[in-house]
Amino acid sequence: MGERMRAQINGQCECGQSRYSLSRMPTRRFLCHCTICQGVYKAPYADVLVTGARSVAIASEHSLDFKRLNGEKSVDRGICNHCETPTIGFLQVLPGVKLGLVPATRLEHTDGMPSPAMHIFYESRVADLHDELPRYETPGQSIRACLWPFLAGFAGL
Repeated sequence: MGERMRAQINGQCECGQSRYSLSRMPTRRFLCHCTICQGVYKAPYADVLVTGARSVAIASEHSLDFKRLNGEKSVDRGICNHCETPTIGFLQVLPGVKLGLVPATRLEHTDGMPSPAMHIFYESRVADLHDELPRYETPGQSIRACLWPFLAGFAGL
C-alpha cells in the first residue's frame, strides 16, 4: 500500500469552514446523474469518491448540516452551514457497514485519486456524455453497480 495510502488526505467546503480528513484515498469513483445530486451540486452530475466511513474524520462537524433528502435510507449529506457546499456524505448500507461519499472536487490533493468507473442514475442525465464508461440507467441497476464491488470485497467474494 505504501506511504501515499497512509498519508492523511484533507477536504473542505468552498469557504473552508467545514473540514475533514481521510486516512486513505478512496478506491472507487462514479459520476451520479440522479436528480438529487443535480440539485445539491447545482451541476449535471456529481463526481463522487467512495470510501469506508471509518476512514473519514470530520474536524468541524458543527459547521455541517446533515440532511437525508430522499428518506431515512438515503445518503446523509453534510452541507456547510456557511457556504452551502455539499462537503461529505454517508450511507448506511448494512448494519455495521457505512460508506463515506466524498465529492472529488472537495479534496485538496488529487494524487492517487481513482478515475471514474461508471455513470449511475443515467436515465436522469441532463445531457449525454461521450466516454467509454459503463452506464447504469435505473435506480436498481445503479445501486447494484455501486455497491457490489464494495460488498464483494467486504464479504471476500
